[in-house]
Amino acid sequence: CLFCCCFFTNIVSEPMSWLATAVFIIAFRDFLKLEFCEENLEFWLACKEYRSFDSLEERTQIAASIYEEFIRDGSPKQVNLDSYTRETIRQSLEEPGSSCFAVAEKKIFILMENCSFPRFTETEPYKLFLNSILKQRGLKKKRMAVRIKSPVEDFKVNPLLLVSKD
Repeated sequence: CLFCCCFFTNIVSEPMSWLATAVFIIAFRDFLKLEFCEENLEFWLACKEYRSFDSLEERTQIAASIYEEFIRDGSPKQVNLDSYTRETIRQSLEEPGSSCFAVAEKKIFILMENCSFPRFTETEPYKLFLNSILKQRGLKKKRMAVRIKSPVEDFKVNPLLLVSKD
């Protein structure tokens, strides 16, 4: 999808891509605040940072912090996860591996991708941001997102493709 491809896999390759991504994240976070679900993005970013730690001691401390802030029932920024996922994470906290939050992270990413992001793409801040990125990249053709519907429910297909408008 456009969300995955353009921003979270760093497809923007200009030297200032980190800034473009940071600006995007700020705009998306502001939108999520209006939707009362900014904890999803904060959790996803915390998980991404967590994976960057190599030492077991650091991972243990960071994992406990993430659990207390986002996973534990009644936590201040509790994300919407099923009890099985919560319990699996809780059990892994003594010696958390780099993939300790992988399942939860994926579930929250899918939630943002399917629920919040489509609404965000309808906002003026997103449209302005996308236009500025396209101008920076020198794209002359207009682009549009096309939704592909799969006839088979089980078939895994990227639902959005970026295509040129002729």
